Amino acid sequence: MEIEEYNEKIKKGVSLILKADLILKECGFPNISQAGLLKEIMMAGILGHIVIIDKHLPDAYNPLNEEEKYEYLSCQSGKTFAIDGMFSRPVLDKEQSLTRITRNKSFYCGIFEGFIPLEIWRVETNDFLKKTDEDLTRRDGPSAKQKNTEGRNINREHTMNYSIKWVKSVGKRVWRR
Repeated sequence: MEIEEYNEKIKKGVSLILKADLILKECGFPNISQAGLLKEIMMAGILGHIVIIDKHLPDAYNPLNEEEKYEYLSCQSGKTFAIDGMFSRPVLDKEQSLTRITRNKSFYCGIFEGFIPLEIWRVETNDFLKKTDEDLTRRDGPSAKQKNTEGRNINREHTMNYSIKWVKSVGKRVWRR
């Protein structure tokens, strides 16, 4: 590709991004470059949910019942889903971390190829809670790699990973391209 053609394609792509930004601002999205937001918007559109913009709240809710909140996780095909900033201790921090799981009616896990959604799976909150609690407990236990003098894991903040295989084993596919 010649440099002129390349620059024209970049200009056209930027123009489309700016148009999308204006349209989505009309829907209340102040910053479409926020990590994960575009995939959340796509998943909500497919599932008929309303996106919650605040990063510290669940990702979406049911428009027919605003008390039903959902968490969206996304990953690329062949990769893993993740929730970061989960604490294994002290007990209060761990309980607050697990509240990020229990505040949701269910989880929706979207598998993407770039920005193209391929599948969406629903996983019940209890399945996420059980796995996350077990993994946090294991990461803080005596088999953890880096230990302090008391035999506990030095790291108390963790990124929790959930494989596509696990999601498919406990979840239900609710949409497929």
